[in-house]
Amino acid sequence: MNRTPYVAAGFLLPHPPVIVLQVGKGQELKALGTIKAMEQISEQVENLRPETVVLISPHAPLFRDYVFIYMSKELKGNLHQFGANINKAFKQDDELRNRIEQSLIEKRIPAGFAEYADQPLDHGAIVSLVYLSAKYDGFRLVVLSPSGMDADTLRRIGQTISEAAASLKRRIIIVASGDLSHKVNRESPYGSCPEGGEFDKAVVESFSKGDLRQLLTINDDLIEKAAECGYKPLSILCGAFDLASVKTKVFSYEAPFGIGYCIAAVYPPGNKESIHVKIARETLEAYVKNRNVLTLETINPDIDHSLLDRAAGVFVSLKISGRLRGCIGTIFPVTKCIAEEIIHNAIAAGTQDPRFAPVTEEELDRLTYSVDVLSTPVPAVTDELDPKVFGVIVEKGWRKGLLLPDLEGVDTIGEQLRIACLKAGIDPNGKYDIKKFTVTRYE
Repeated sequence: MNRTPYVAAGFLLPHPPVIVLQVGKGQELKALGTIKAMEQISEQVENLRPETVVLISPHAPLFRDYVFIYMSKELKGNLHQFGANINKAFKQDDELRNRIEQSLIEKRIPAGFAEYADQPLDHGAIVSLVYLSAKYDGFRLVVLSPSGMDADTLRRIGQTISEAAASLKRRIIIVASGDLSHKVNRESPYGSCPEGGEFDKAVVESFSKGDLRQLLTINDDLIEKAAECGYKPLSILCGAFDLASVKTKVFSYEAPFGIGYCIAAVYPPGNKESIHVKIARETLEAYVKNRNVLTLETINPDIDHSLLDRAAGVFVSLKISGRLRGCIGTIFPVTKCIAEEIIHNAIAAGTQDPRFAPVTEEELDRLTYSVDVLSTPVPAVTDELDPKVFGVIVEKGWRKGLLLPDLEGVDTIGEQLRIACLKAGIDPNGKYDIKKFTVTRYE
């Protein structure tokens, strides 16, 4: 049972100002893996469309026994101190902020705004927000510091944030802003130590294996020697989720300046069917059984507004016992919103894929579904591709072929392009145009 139904996702994001183009001025090229992954997070935020982002920054005013929460009606900050004319401003979610504060106090965890309430947001918040809001900035914001409290209390803070969102029926994402070790290798201006790499490896492995409980058992001495700034925000993030059944993903890890930058995600338990898959399943079942085509008025009335407010290309894939049974999609939207796009393509995947006979009623109970929501494709060159991250579209004249990202058995850029070309009838060794895109996958 998912006890965090209103926490749509949690992200660990680094915050080095150098990864912002206007600050880096060329140095950011050493952290292209981090930048690409941050852009992927931008796509995810666009697809998730949270009502509120709750951000924990270790560079907000930090107190040993007090949770600081920014108070201003408008939360704003800039990167002027780093030589960039970048300004960000977001409306505070006063209702959620107050609920979190009052709930913490009721749990005897001191919280509030002290005398620093109206100061600008720190760079730990602003750098993260530059990328978070790149494609969708319609969310409100709550920003707090992790405090210097013990690990158990930090997890209780995370749980409180989740409970506050649920009590208000507020759909949120939680961001733990923080770099990993500042002493990974000799490139670091802070020096290096073996514990730096060891700490980073432990964090990345915990996300890779989906075992965040392991992350919470990292030795205190190792944490201190690693000279990190992300562990306390991470502890709060973990507290917001039921760690027994979360899904996790590592988007990237690198230490280009001797400082560990990890971008990773936590998603709610997978035992609850996503609304995207629910729409696809109910649509195909209604069509196969009764030839009924569902409409927005007949599907789940609690459908998430993010599926109604935006149009996007969508692919619906069907499998039986792990084998493909149908896959149809649209690169660009042909309907007015994502929900209608799923309805349209679910029927097509089950009845119009030329590689398969139409799905029968007897097969319905055996089907598994996945729904991919596509970002807008952009022109690309080969060096910018990664088959685990980006899907590709190849074009030559009227011929066009598409391949989704992160497909089993497609591990190289060459293989990805070759398959896409063959699907389109394009010579893989000839000249053709390439576009790339990312997907948010729902299963």
